[in-house]
Amino acid sequence: MLIVAIGGIIALTVRQVRDLTPSKPGAYYTTDDGKHWFKDDPQKLTPFDYGGKSAVRAHVFRGADGKEFVGYLTRHTPQAAEVIRKVQARKPTDPPPTPAEMGIAQAGREFKRPGDAEWVPLQKGAAVQKITNITAPDGSLAVEVE
Repeated sequence: MLIVAIGGIIALTVRQVRDLTPSKPGAYYTTDDGKHWFKDDPQKLTPFDYGGKSAVRAHVFRGADGKEFVGYLTRHTPQAAEVIRKVQARKPTDPPPTPAEMGIAQAGREFKRPGDAEWVPLQKGAAVQKITNITAPDGSLAVEVE
């Protein structure tokens, strides 16, 4: 009887600790313009190949009604992705990235809302701000899910 009670206490303790452990960090991605999304490594450079399709970052939001939706999409330009890969593969003896390369990496993101045809570069600040200002379909304040 004592062994069963101790086993129950141990199982309950393990469950409580597991419930308090944060979930594995990740980011959301989509291959179909935000209709569906999946979680993966947040360090992935976009676009990347996922099951033969091009995946981009999906910024998932939740409205007051609890429903989740993709508010906007982001991706890296090919030039920015090249610089970022170079920096990630850099050995301590390699020269640091040049200021021009760092500028390309930092500015090399594009944005769009699901359904839009055109990607908008980060440099078009007002247009990007309009894309990233998200309201839930029910009109409530939208909060990004991470």
